[in-house]
Amino acid sequence: LLLGRAYDGTIYVCKEYYYDGRSEAEAQGTADVQKTDLEYTNDMREFINNTYELTGKTYREIPIIIDPSASSFKLSLRRFHMKTKNADNDVMDGIRIVSSLIGERKLIVSSECEHLIEEMFLYSWDEKKLMKTGVDAPLKQNDHCEDSLRYGVLFFEDRSLKYNKMMNAGG
Repeated sequence: LLLGRAYDGTIYVCKEYYYDGRSEAEAQGTADVQKTDLEYTNDMREFINNTYELTGKTYREIPIIIDPSASSFKLSLRRFHMKTKNADNDVMDGIRIVSSLIGERKLIVSSECEHLIEEMFLYSWDEKKLMKTGVDAPLKQNDHCEDSLRYGVLFFEDRSLKYNKMMNAGG
């Protein structure tokens, strides 16, 4: 997802890149459609460069917030001088902040982000886990875009907290 934040704290989700290897494999009848890290890296470069008119930035300037477990993909991105940052993977914090932004009408999602919008309506909670352990947790399915949204929102939240801390310290 390509996200940006306005001065008033509103987060805009402008564009999405989406590739579903499983669906492609089923559609083509072969498992040879899964992409490599290099193919995803090239897709990322193209995705960002195709948004230059919107952002005014190249693929080397926009930070890419990435799942901490995707170390080989992160390395591939860095080999092309792309800025990477490990995502804050706190699921419940991310869900709370996204929910707050929605409630405050400070999360604006472009209609171009079809998969994110679809996932937002498919997001569901794991009732079995709640019954067994008493822990409220989402089901880990149909959530790649939702994960990406959480990562971006938590990135902006972290930057906002650091900025406020710096300003309150007189910097």
